[in-house]
Amino acid sequence: MTSKGLTFDRVVPIFTIVFVDVLGLTVILPLLHLYAAAYGATPLQIGLVAAAFPLAQLIGVPVMGALSDRFGRKPLLLISQITTCISFLMLAAATSLEMIILSRVVDGLFGANLATAQAAMTDISDEQSRSRAWG
Repeated sequence: MTSKGLTFDRVVPIFTIVFVDVLGLTVILPLLHLYAAAYGATPLQIGLVAAAFPLAQLIGVPVMGALSDRFGRKPLLLISQITTCISFLMLAAATSLEMIILSRVVDGLFGANLATAQAAMTDISDEQSRSRAWG
């Protein structure tokens, strides 16, 4: 059995994944409604664009969580990071409102970075350092 501990080499990859995910969301979210409006979206459609990601996460996060329990955190973190990248590329290449929505759905379904990262931090921490690990 290996000892659990929060060492730099174990925490940095997880932190980097979370940082990239949060950075992507904070760059995209404030501009998403303008991007959708450029394609002639109505206020209702703009709301759908904004809601596509969290609604898809309602389905995707539990599935990705179960898969990470079965196959391990590292492969699922890698898959979620790759699909987040693909969804950002889809968003950048979007030529229609439907493509914008699809890109956000893809990221929501497969981009369970934060939930999987929290589980990975739990895996590498003991009870005394768990709150520090999540912080």
